[in-house]
Amino acid sequence: MIALFCRFRPAWLTALALALFLLAAPLTAFDDIDDLFSDPDAGIIEEDDSEDPDETVERPRVDIGALTTSAPRFSGKVELEGALAYGLTEWPGTEAAGGASAADLLDGSVYYLMSSRFTIDARPRSYLRYYVALSTAMDTKKFTFPSPSVAEIFVDYTLADFLYFRIGRQSMTWGQGRLLGNPANLVSRLSGGVGVKGFMPLGPNGLTAVIYGKPEFFADAGNPSYKEFGYAALFDTTVGPFSLGLSAHYQRNEPLALAAYAKTAIAGFDVTTEAVVRRTVNDDAPAADPDYKIIANLFREFGSPAWQVIGEYLFDATVPDYAGHRIALGLLAPRFAHGWRPGVRFYHAFEDNSGQIVLGADATVAPSLKLSLGVPITYGAPGSFYREENEDPGDRVASAIVRLGLSFSF
Repeated sequence: MIALFCRFRPAWLTALALALFLLAAPLTAFDDIDDLFSDPDAGIIEEDDSEDPDETVERPRVDIGALTTSAPRFSGKVELEGALAYGLTEWPGTEAAGGASAADLLDGSVYYLMSSRFTIDARPRSYLRYYVALSTAMDTKKFTFPSPSVAEIFVDYTLADFLYFRIGRQSMTWGQGRLLGNPANLVSRLSGGVGVKGFMPLGPNGLTAVIYGKPEFFADAGNPSYKEFGYAALFDTTVGPFSLGLSAHYQRNEPLALAAYAKTAIAGFDVTTEAVVRRTVNDDAPAADPDYKIIANLFREFGSPAWQVIGEYLFDATVPDYAGHRIALGLLAPRFAHGWRPGVRFYHAFEDNSGQIVLGADATVAPSLKLSLGVPITYGAPGSFYREENEDPGDRVASAIVRLGLSFSF
């Protein structure tokens, strides 16, 4: 299952803006069900500075530069996928079926994809890192491969072991949404532009600031004004058992976006709630009604081998008559015989009583070869929310999907 130069006329404005920034710096149809529950572990670095008091032999000096620098490293990843989907385009006996029989409503499709990604990662100095990723994917309509494009290219710069900067084309994700979208991901468009991210640790707190540009932001992209860039900031902290965060995004042609979240553990569950509000604050942005969304989720891993369960609720105020309530549930089992891992997801939108149930399982059936099976079943009137947001790439109401994927890295 299947993210410069600005047009500052007085020179002192440039210096002021730079100083302020330094102070502030600091699922496609065939996605694996594992992705719904992925939560990468934080890296841990442990050091042992103990010395032998009886050591009398002078030790050779440690070359710190050699330990904190590295020669360019080249790596790549290749993915090939093929899938077959077969099922009903409409429920028999309904008005939308128009009297057609079940046999007449059956439809099948074949899907395929091949993509490659190549990266170069170098650290010529302890405070500098250079990274570039090139990618290309087959154009399934023309059966051609376009020239590789730059997916990411950035320089990391560490200042005084305290301020961390990333400059260039990069991607970033904020927000706590998992199954029902991620409305508080205020920096989702950073990957389509060029930006500067600054991070400053403050004990148990952290401050991230972002400034970025995209072509559509500027009247004259070759001579931009500082007013035209997008600006975002995130402050996160820990207070007792709670993890808290505040974030904001501003671009003068768009509503101001503000978000806040709180996360804690209750009875063995990780519990999170988050709210995001968008509101017009200047005359340059188009007038719009206040837009706010509230999302809450809980997650637990239990047993050995581990089961995973997740539940999520979303309220979307942009749906008329305060009817924008949606829920989602997911259960992921441990791997059983022959490495098969089954799972199930359920979605429901109360505004139009549409929804979807997705059954699936996957297993590695040969070296680097994964087989995935999925059965998405959708209910609701034509045009309803989940009839439009369908896991089946052909918008079928019920289908069986078989996907075979080959993936390897080097």
